[in-house]
Amino acid sequence: MGYTCVLAVVLIFRVTTRDSANNAAYWNENENNRETLYALEKIRCMNTEIHPTTILVIDDSPQVGEVLFEYLKIAGYNVLQALSGEIAFELLQSQIVDLILLDVMMPGMDGFEVCRRLKADNHTKDIPVIFMTALIETEQKVKGFDVGGIDYITKPFQCREVLARITSHLTSRRFQLQLQEERSFFKTLAEASFEGIAIHDAGRIVEANQALASLFGYQHERLLGLNLLDLILPEHRTIAYQKIIHNHDALPYEVRGIRKDGSPFLLEIQTKKILWQGQPLTVTAMRDITSRRELEDENRTLKTSLHERFKFGEMIGKSRLMQDVYEFLARAAATDKNVVIYGESGTGKELAARMIHQLSDRREKPFVPVNCSAIPENLFESQFFGHRKGAFTSAERDAVGYFEQAQDGTLFLDEIGELTLVMQAKLLRVLNDKIYTPVGSITSRRANVRIIAATNRELRSMRLHGQVREDFFHRIHVLAVTLPPLREHREDIPLLIDHFLEQQVGTTSSQTLPADILQRFYRYDWPGNVRELHNELTRYLTTGRLEFIGEKTFPSAQEQELSFLQTGQTLASATEAFELFYIKQTLESHAGHRGKTSEELGVDRKTLYKKLKRIGEN
Repeated sequence: MGYTCVLAVVLIFRVTTRDSANNAAYWNENENNRETLYALEKIRCMNTEIHPTTILVIDDSPQVGEVLFEYLKIAGYNVLQALSGEIAFELLQSQIVDLILLDVMMPGMDGFEVCRRLKADNHTKDIPVIFMTALIETEQKVKGFDVGGIDYITKPFQCREVLARITSHLTSRRFQLQLQEERSFFKTLAEASFEGIAIHDAGRIVEANQALASLFGYQHERLLGLNLLDLILPEHRTIAYQKIIHNHDALPYEVRGIRKDGSPFLLEIQTKKILWQGQPLTVTAMRDITSRRELEDENRTLKTSLHERFKFGEMIGKSRLMQDVYEFLARAAATDKNVVIYGESGTGKELAARMIHQLSDRREKPFVPVNCSAIPENLFESQFFGHRKGAFTSAERDAVGYFEQAQDGTLFLDEIGELTLVMQAKLLRVLNDKIYTPVGSITSRRANVRIIAATNRELRSMRLHGQVREDFFHRIHVLAVTLPPLREHREDIPLLIDHFLEQQVGTTSSQTLPADILQRFYRYDWPGNVRELHNELTRYLTTGRLEFIGEKTFPSAQEQELSFLQTGQTLASATEAFELFYIKQTLESHAGHRGKTSEELGVDRKTLYKKLKRIGEN
């Protein structure tokens, strides 16, 4: 487009009558031609190093335009000419102009009116306008500045003066545009930030992004000029003053801010010194960390409460092993990842799965348990994906599959280790693509389901032996936890018994079983884990008898300690061994209750804990 415009101008001027005598009237005859040519060449070289600059000459005299065209063209500028204001406005609709040379005395619309209209139009208001006139009255020049002109060139022209003024104003204009672009760029970056950002001079805000205004509840304009410390609670202003005004160490720190409505909130602030428009200023970033701190406190409280609790939902146990399980379940509930729960039969795998579901964001949606070992391979797709009426011989009506039942909720796949490789392959598409198709249907459905699986088999070993597909394993085995067998946390047996007693007969935890019965419960190996404990307790409460099937117990404290004493010890060693034996025997008689044990032994709990620690070491 630029070449076309220049060519058009050249053609216009070539058909314009050249009148050297007339042209000379527009230039100062005393001007040194050699110096003029040198100035033209210098400016031309400068213009070749930057983008082409376009100058519009508005003058009703074709001769003036021709003279300016020749000199400005030699200087490397693109030049356009308009013989009136009306022509100029039409030209500006399609051309981008960097500077305008505007004659004052023109018929019809004079230069002052043209300039006034240029400055009133958003499209042209920023173009620098230099007036050309033979008028030298101060009043006329003042009028030109009033309507938006930036300079005057007096006729007759001096070429070097014209070029110098044009160069000066174009350079100024170029720097102004660069500053505007940089300001716009950095403002865009600041507005894209989620943090509140303020640029301030000794605390007085000179610029801020919208995020900061929204953070404190102000209109953007109302923030400018405020002292940044006014946004901080009074009791926190001293430390904020030191950090914001003096330190500038860029390390984050926390204070409490105050919104326009007076509500306080927790802020994290970072401050850094910068140079902005040549001035040393400070930029401060602020972020609301109230929610983050609440989550941290909530997690800390949850973690602390887990260590102090003997119950987590319907799961009972105060042992270290169970505390670790509770912590995993809480962490798993905070994500939407698939989970595998390992554990022997009766350890509470489904209970753990329900706890994850109830603590998760899906808690209001269905929890659908599926026993994978009870599903025949030929009915697998129908059971999981559903089927349409007539899909097969016995399909007398539409049936909803497990995935549709569990939509937006949790699908619990118990005994997942019993799935055949064929079944695993059929599930894999849903796990990969979240899409399934009911049997007999041509329409696929999208599955939004979280998978929690459980097994008493070792899936890692099954994968190595080719019993579990590699891709299937990695899809379901994202998070994993192993529920400990009851024999590994016997200290939880009294708590479990109290819980089951309260459930079945409405007794309180202060009422318990006879000591000898408790000892049998405590010493039994529990191959069926918590489920077996519940069943045996129910049987005992009903019949008054204990009949552990294939009863297997671990050695009693008496058997262990007395066998140790028979080896022959010094009196001091024998005394210490007996003390440890007696403490363990008393502890067993109270089913692990340390408070009752310390009371019977006549020692405080601190002393008892020290001696129990020695038992653990020995």
